[in-house]
Amino acid sequence: LLCENCTPTLSSIRPDQERSGYAAGALLSALMRSGSSKPHIMALPIKHVTHRSSTLAASHSGRLMQRAIGFIRKNCCRSIGPKDVAAHLGVSRPLLDLRFREMLKTSVGKTIRDERLKAACAELTSGDATLKEIAERCGYSDAAQLMHHFKASFGMTMREWQKNARR
Repeated sequence: LLCENCTPTLSSIRPDQERSGYAAGALLSALMRSGSSKPHIMALPIKHVTHRSSTLAASHSGRLMQRAIGFIRKNCCRSIGPKDVAAHLGVSRPLLDLRFREMLKTSVGKTIRDERLKAACAELTSGDATLKEIAERCGYSDAAQLMHHFKASFGMTMREWQKNARR
């Protein structure tokens, strides 16, 4: 949660908690058998590294991506498209598409759609707005388009998601 809410978002290491627990148990058992009280340093296994915007900051392309993502987050609900992002950054659309594929393994359009869906989720949890109102506030042309993207991304309807979120 902390890494996702910083600007830029911070990359992080996901530890393998199960393997770490077993390794700690084995070390504790060995220490108890030996009677040793020397401090031990234990290397903990990791599951994977979650790359976020902070990893991108080291290069020119990374800074471009940070600016792109910042613009998208700030303006996603204003019916922007990939052309608008490229124009804001002063780069060509093909270059922007290439950098997104290279660095984020996704497209500009999908990033915009994901940010709009995050905004829709916030709207669903914060009030009693109609689907039409939520769609308009989140940059969708109509409620049907929002519902289609929501179901495709989350595998459930907005109503189902809202019930789960309220629990």
